[in-house]
Amino acid sequence: DNGELNFIDNNTIICLTSAITNTNNGILKINNSQVSAPMETIQNESGTVTISGSSTITAANDPTGDVKGIAVVNYGNGSVEITGGTITGSRAIVNGSTASTTTGTVTISQASSTYPTVINAVDNAIENYSSPTGSQYAVTISGGTIGSTSSTYGVYNDSTGEILILGGLIQSSTSADCSAIYNVSGNVTISAGEANGYYGILNADGVITVSSTASISGNYGIYNYSTLVGAVVVSGGQVTGAETDGFAGVYSDAPGGITISGGHIDGYRGVVLNNSNSMLTVSDSANIDGVESAIYNNSTRTNAVTISGGTIGNGTASYGVFNNSTGKVTVTDGDIGGSACGNAIYNNSTGNITVNGGTLTAGSSGNGIYNYGNGSVNFNGGTINASSTGIRNGHGSTSSGTITIDQTSDQTPTVILAGTGVYNGANGAHAVTINGGTIGNSNTAYGLYNASNGTVMITGGTIQCGYSMPTRMKGIFNYGDGTIVIQGGYIDGPYAIHNGNSTSNVGTITISQSSASVPTIIGSKGSTYGIYTIGGTLNVSGGTIGGATAIFASTNTSTKGIAISVSGSANVGEDYTNIAINKSANTTLDIEGSPYITGSQYSINSPYQGKITIDGLPTITGTLYVYTSSSSTPEMVQNYGLNIISYTKSVTLTLTGASTRGWIAMIPTSMQTSYSSYFRVSTGSLSFVRGDATTSALRWI
Repeated sequence: DNGELNFIDNNTIICLTSAITNTNNGILKINNSQVSAPMETIQNESGTVTISGSSTITAANDPTGDVKGIAVVNYGNGSVEITGGTITGSRAIVNGSTASTTTGTVTISQASSTYPTVINAVDNAIENYSSPTGSQYAVTISGGTIGSTSSTYGVYNDSTGEILILGGLIQSSTSADCSAIYNVSGNVTISAGEANGYYGILNADGVITVSSTASISGNYGIYNYSTLVGAVVVSGGQVTGAETDGFAGVYSDAPGGITISGGHIDGYRGVVLNNSNSMLTVSDSANIDGVESAIYNNSTRTNAVTISGGTIGNGTASYGVFNNSTGKVTVTDGDIGGSACGNAIYNNSTGNITVNGGTLTAGSSGNGIYNYGNGSVNFNGGTINASSTGIRNGHGSTSSGTITIDQTSDQTPTVILAGTGVYNGANGAHAVTINGGTIGNSNTAYGLYNASNGTVMITGGTIQCGYSMPTRMKGIFNYGDGTIVIQGGYIDGPYAIHNGNSTSNVGTITISQSSASVPTIIGSKGSTYGIYTIGGTLNVSGGTIGGATAIFASTNTSTKGIAISVSGSANVGEDYTNIAINKSANTTLDIEGSPYITGSQYSINSPYQGKITIDGLPTITGTLYVYTSSSSTPEMVQNYGLNIISYTKSVTLTLTGASTRGWIAMIPTSMQTSYSSYFRVSTGSLSFVRGDATTSALRWI
């Protein structure tokens, strides 16, 4: 009582109840001595207790009763400092009281490895109920071993006080519900040392801060069910969960927020949001990985996951980010995925993925983004590197997800580099929309592959593929029965656009140019075909179609009709183009308005039967070649007095074949003497010939 009591060197005190009580600001020092009692071996009510050296403070391992088995209890506003020795009891150290507000403090360190500090308990090694004021910490741990592999909790905090961990080993049993640190309320800050248990840290209603070199591990590294916005903050250290299905480095089962700006998070799943209102923010140097997924989201919040930096899934994870809910995942920067990652981002439900920056990487057979469910993806900036597919949308006939690709900032270009840039397997009127960005490079087989009956809208950007396999690589492949609408942008490849497959395709390609500032350019000098169509419908009313053959209707589809319409101000063919339009069997060709059609060999080549209708004032610079068989009655031009063809050089319209019923033009009989007014020649001359006779190739009706 207001004095000082020292037990130094081999003193032994054995009591049948409590051993020593320190009150009224007294000072109790125990060094290299032994004190034991069945309960409350040392009680400190208001003074200072120092335990050091090889001292042992022992209470009975009796977990029953409120005070039984407590080795050191700091009931009041005093302080306990332990620098060495062994403290053992059912509950080794209790700081504060549940009956009243206290401000006492406990400080634990290890002054020397010769005299280790060991705090051991069957139940809880350290319990804190104290709430010091100001900048004081209720419990400070910088060394020693707290708890054992049989303890329920290494550190138990149930106050508004803060626990600071600067070192040492804190541990508990690995049995279910045991935790190295259990934060019922208050704050726990750990910057060094280790915490190992079934739960490394279990956070009920407080704040956990992990930084620097701290190491947290368990089946769950950190398990959170705190509702606080900043419930868990990790800026450094290592947080590790078990690599067994269901476990995670950080697991949040409450609306609280998880913030990770540094450190390494790992486990079967790195970070799991398992509550509808959980939220995760990742930034800076955060490194999150997992066996199955680095980030797994079940939150439905509009800001469920926000990533502005860090490295995610660049190890063993199959998924960088797995979105399993209606929640939104937003990426503005950072690296997601890696060479071993199957899907950098996987959207498994109806949620939204928005990417405005960063780099997404997928390994062999992987996808940068897989919109597997019926959700939506907005890719506005950043880079995707994937050996298989950059962005994949849908997985079957019931899929209705949407993809929108744009480049909203020149400072953050949109670049998709993959074997297939964009693959669409979803249906719907807005399956894929491309407004900007660059899709594909020299290693790309398909810039865009539309395998469904969904609609793809393109208003800008570049879609391209490589040239190393010219018979297989395609800028756009409309494989299914879908629709491709192009209003702007640049499409390139050996097959800049391929429409149809060899069995059942009836897809539609519609090409126009909605703005002079975003021209529509299909094909280049290196393209074998600007547009290659096997079936379906092709409508061209604007833009420029290039390639050695600008439009090619395949002859492999005699059982399927092909409808081609060229109108408006479309330019079909460039100065390097050999054939502007190559028309196959069962193909109808309608030319309206004032398109420009040019080919150095043929402007229009029609070596098979089928109708060509010209209505308007097109400019055609080249030979029109029409073939008819003896068994057909072909119609090349239907002309009833309103249609004019304008040629910019001398042109011969040639009809070949044995049929005496074939003709190039049908003109009312009353206009026999002035038919040339229907076919106006700007320069040069125009003549009609039959390849099999001198009979005129005109028919009067």
